[in-house]
Amino acid sequence: IATARDPAGATELQTLASTNSQVVIEALDLVDLERIETLGAAYADVPIDVLINNAAMLGDPAAQDYGSFDFEVMQRVYEVNTVGTMKMSEAFFENVLISDQKKIVAITSLQGSIAGARDPLIPFYKMSKTALNMGMKNVSRRVKRKGITVALISPGAVDTQMMNSALDYAGFKGGFLITPQESAEAVINIIDQYDFDLSGTFMSHKGDVIPW
Repeated sequence: IATARDPAGATELQTLASTNSQVVIEALDLVDLERIETLGAAYADVPIDVLINNAAMLGDPAAQDYGSFDFEVMQRVYEVNTVGTMKMSEAFFENVLISDQKKIVAITSLQGSIAGARDPLIPFYKMSKTALNMGMKNVSRRVKRKGITVALISPGAVDTQMMNSALDYAGFKGGFLITPQESAEAVINIIDQYDFDLSGTFMSHKGDVIPW
């Protein structure tokens, strides 16, 4: 089950679905909390082995410069990167609970590591990912007695429109970026290895524990 804000415009996802009858696409915007509830109700009693929360937005980097903060942008970034994922973990909790693997995955970012902070850029994005990490860490403690594993995984520096936008603003070149396919394969490998004892651990796509 894949979700997209604009399914008709998600051409690569549509191509995947057209060649694989097991792929179902649903419309979903993470800022629409009512839609999350509706979608959760539509899939009541459907086991979900791995619930992957991958959506994120960077926000205009210029709106995040100290001295000219745009707090509407900050709110929007939080709504997508933090609030939406927390809502998803609640709305589909029962689906994960009745599955075999019982895993909730939050795709976070190395930028959410306070210990790893190296520059003053894109603070809204960084703060939203730090908040996401803390939120999902707490969720991991709450659902532990239910046997559910909560994984926090950074996908690496991926060659996406969002990443290139951040690099362009910072004046960096992206020769070190990995492809989306390379990142996805690495993340899948970590999910497969991520067992119950690791629940709530902040990890990279390479399997390294990231400092908080």
